[in-house]
Amino acid sequence: MAYNVKYRLSFSDVKGNLRRVEILRDNYTGSVLPMIGTGTPVEIDYKAKDDEYSHIVGSTCTLNLMVTDDVTYDAFHTFDERTFKIRVSYHNGTSYSTYWEGFLVADGYKEAIATTPYQIALKATDGLGSLDAFDAPTSNASNISNTDNAYHYLNSILAQTDLGFSVTIRHDVHKSGSAVNTLFNDIVLNEFGLMTKKLTYRNSKQVLEAILKATNSKVFQSDGQWFVVSNTNYVGSGDLSVPSDLVPLNNDLIVEYLRPIKKAIYKVDLDDKKIINSNPHFLYGTHEWSVQSPSSGKYNAIVSDSSYSVKAASAGKYLHTNDIDSGGADVQSIAIPKEYNSIQQNKNMEVGFSYYIENDGSEETYRFGVKVIADIDGSSPFEYYNFSTDEWDNTSSPNDDHIKFVSTSTVNSWASTKFDVKPYTNDSTTNDPDMIVILNKIQQGSGTGVGNYVKHYIDNFYLAEKLNIEGDYELEKRSTNDNITGVYESEKNLLTNKLNGTGYMGSFSGVYERTGDTSTFALEELLMLEVVNDYRVFKKRYEGTFYKNTASSTPMFYTNRIIVSFDDTDGCVIDTMRYDVKGNRYNVTMTLPDQYTTDISSITYERYD
Repeated sequence: MAYNVKYRLSFSDVKGNLRRVEILRDNYTGSVLPMIGTGTPVEIDYKAKDDEYSHIVGSTCTLNLMVTDDVTYDAFHTFDERTFKIRVSYHNGTSYSTYWEGFLVADGYKEAIATTPYQIALKATDGLGSLDAFDAPTSNASNISNTDNAYHYLNSILAQTDLGFSVTIRHDVHKSGSAVNTLFNDIVLNEFGLMTKKLTYRNSKQVLEAILKATNSKVFQSDGQWFVVSNTNYVGSGDLSVPSDLVPLNNDLIVEYLRPIKKAIYKVDLDDKKIINSNPHFLYGTHEWSVQSPSSGKYNAIVSDSSYSVKAASAGKYLHTNDIDSGGADVQSIAIPKEYNSIQQNKNMEVGFSYYIENDGSEETYRFGVKVIADIDGSSPFEYYNFSTDEWDNTSSPNDDHIKFVSTSTVNSWASTKFDVKPYTNDSTTNDPDMIVILNKIQQGSGTGVGNYVKHYIDNFYLAEKLNIEGDYELEKRSTNDNITGVYESEKNLLTNKLNGTGYMGSFSGVYERTGDTSTFALEELLMLEVVNDYRVFKKRYEGTFYKNTASSTPMFYTNRIIVSFDDTDGCVIDTMRYDVKGNRYNVTMTLPDQYTTDISSITYERYD
């Protein structure tokens, strides 16, 4: 995309500072046209949840313009999203710099039904709120691995906004032995820990929030950049003082006292399976798969879904085949091969896959056949799982008892199946068995014939170890001060450092510390400690309207800290802010961070719920 300026409005705010707002259009090549603003031409809003631990701080910009006989505009609401971009700039004494950018959204267009002159209102967003419309990025497919660091996901997700901003990290917590501000580079995540329990991809907003919650961080746009910062140990880009730099207006400055917190709890929704095969979603094509050659005139291959009407369940690839077993034979279609997949003895297993069967719309039943095989020493006969007895059989002549038949009448839509396999044990050796899982060609329900079958697709075909974890995991950091009772809960988390070593796919390694710490912590233990530190006493939150009264022409940013000098000496962190650009007015809520230099006395508890 190549955005060029189509409309421009330059003006001075009430203090005489030069400001500018532009509407850019994709692939525009004409001259720059004028705009006429109302008395409040530009307002920028930063909104967060009603607590300082918001994670995604979205922002919007509203333009209030006039249509006259001589100045008109495009019918913005008739164009695709991301056709038009709004850019708000400030003059820093030398040149214009970007303050805010975002894309016009059609549902923010308002127009008076009247003859000229009349007012229109345009709204643009920074794109953070619309990230739920995008699939989360995969791990780096050019490097065959199930792991990538958290920064890969942060950077890839923020790139989906199409704003092209760089990412600035401000976070004092870091992995022990690593430099400060490399936290997200040092957290290495398994891609399956970011997926659903059915191995489908979550949307980008969900994954972004999962990473931010796991680090007690927030993301926002400021000064033409993305900032990812700690919610607790964040150091702002500069302090402004009330009432010298920021003059209170309207006599509306108030302070609220937030209740102290006794317990801060980090809760993780657990998945009790550890994926063994590295490519169940076919992201890496045929890597670590054994695909059977199809019957004459048929096809059976791992392909991209871009050429077909059926979207893959995840990662954009699947097994695509029309090779049906019409004669009732026991014939492989695709297999998880033993060369790459072993599992410990005495471990329960789970096998699952998703399928999409196309037929002409008739109600028919189809069935899949699955075989699970263990090879302990590399020589035949192998051991086959007997689904009738739930035991392992050492046999060179497997029969139907060694096939798990999965029947289905679901056609022309995705469905999934899974089943348990009991542990493999061998009294003669402690070696881990190499595992084979074979998915046979599909059969019509009767076992023979074709019926109205057309073709089918297989995705998310996995072998998993069942873990000795269940329910939800909770880590609680509890203050020893018995005179406070508040509770903070961080719920529905996907990621955990504390459960590293359990096999849980959402866990990550390392121990963590802050600058100056002499001890290390599991990350969520440290973050919950920061929460009880923040709220060891009644916490101040200020709200008011301010006029920026400094010699500098640079406006106040969301990254600034504000010192209410007649009440406190430490700078508050901004929670929400509305900036009236022309009026040089800022409506702000802000919270005073922890002012102590030592940690509160506390106890750590762990439990499974």
